[in-house]
Amino acid sequence: MTQKSLNEKLKAVYKNAGIEKQKDSILALYSLRVYLSSLIGNDNRISNMYACQRMGNTIQVFLSKYVKENRESYKENSQLCNR
Repeated sequence: MTQKSLNEKLKAVYKNAGIEKQKDSILALYSLRVYLSSLIGNDNRISNMYACQRMGNTIQVFLSKYVKENRESYKENSQLCNR
């Protein structure tokens, strides 16, 4: 399996499900991963530490890429993780 073949399979699944590509959007596994990571990262019911481990990132990478929060909140989370 290659990245290209997986993306082609994903497009076939979208087509079978009747999901159409929106203008200026990308139908690829990577963009789906980023989207899901953002949803998980911004859900207060799921631990960011758990989510970053499941996604294969460090907490710093996960928070900076996927979690949309202000710098003060990021600082607080970073201090909690470094204790």
